[in-house]
Amino acid sequence: MSGTSGVMRALRPADAPAIARLARAARHAAIADLPDLHTPAEDIAFYAQQVSSSIGFCLESDGVVLGFVLGQGQMIDHLYVAPGSQGQGIGTSLLKRMCEELPGRPVRLWTFQSNQGAVAFYRGHGFAIVDQTDGSGNEEGLPDYLLQLPWTDPVAGWMTR
Repeated sequence: MSGTSGVMRALRPADAPAIARLARAARHAAIADLPDLHTPAEDIAFYAQQVSSSIGFCLESDGVVLGFVLGQGQMIDHLYVAPGSQGQGIGTSLLKRMCEELPGRPVRLWTFQSNQGAVAFYRGHGFAIVDQTDGSGNEEGLPDYLLQLPWTDPVAGWMTR
């Protein structure tokens, strides 16, 4: 994990409170006017269910989760890094691990158009925008992009930049 210090491990349902807090903080740091549609307790229940039904990993240091990723099939459903830990290679490590583990190809994900940091991050790792919506299909009602990674062999090093 170049640029990171910590341990990558599989997510467990017991991680739900920590990852729910981290996701909320990261979302608000990225998009200031993002609406809170659920209570913190609802977020915890949601992430507990997601961890139980998805492939997921986190990177933690000294027992603190610094970032996590969840996905299934060919979709990355969630990738968040704590605001104070961004820019240290954590997101790249999580993204690479998930792309190696997901069984479906090509790997895809959605992100809000207004989250320019995420759009730049994914495009910098080879993802291309393949669709966009007006937001009518997501809970937040925000325009979003569907990004796709043209797949190459992860062993050959698709993220060598």
